[in-house]
Amino acid sequence: MRTVLLIAVMGLAAATLAMAQTPTGADLRAMTADSQKTAEAGLGTLKELVTENTAQRMGFDTPDQVSDARIGPAVADYMIRLDSLRDYRRGQDPDDLILSTGLIHFLVEAAGATRCSITVQRTENDWRAVSFGAPLLSRALATALTSVKGDPAESFMVRIPAFNLTFLAYRSEGQLMLIAVQTAGSYGIEEGSTAPAEEVLARLQPEAERHDGLPR
Repeated sequence: MRTVLLIAVMGLAAATLAMAQTPTGADLRAMTADSQKTAEAGLGTLKELVTENTAQRMGFDTPDQVSDARIGPAVADYMIRLDSLRDYRRGQDPDDLILSTGLIHFLVEAAGATRCSITVQRTENDWRAVSFGAPLLSRALATALTSVKGDPAESFMVRIPAFNLTFLAYRSEGQLMLIAVQTAGSYGIEEGSTAPAEEVLARLQPEAERHDGLPR
């Protein structure tokens, strides 16, 4: 069971398809506050998972570092489906395409750096920790958070699974902006670059029409 938790990072398809809430009007601060205790409780499980054999894969230099681990910023998880992107037209509100997965990624900090994350999932009545790890993505998100114009607590993650793309989204003067958290040269996307969501989606829409539906 714990091996499954260690391997499972960010790719929770069942939750992805179950939710239909867009980020418009979502109270990200309330979601974070509601799920914080679950993430903090998950630190106990994380400490059990980090051993001599797993420490570096989990983002720690040594197993001892996890003893000082603490919960850092939270990033709510949203996604864009391939069929929605195929139908996208410039001028359409990008929020119409962005769906909640019911997941929140809490970055875990230790020894002055982001190490990994604990992912919690909304259930019918509560939250539960469902994934531990993802050090590379967690560090990329932490870096992207420093580029947010405004309050980082109001930012959220947007994934496009069909293209294996991840962005950190925030609003600036009423416009949704996307920060790329990884490079995807074939789509003209560079890690750390920021662009309006409308522009990014318009660029990817023709690629979506050509997409065969298989994972990238």
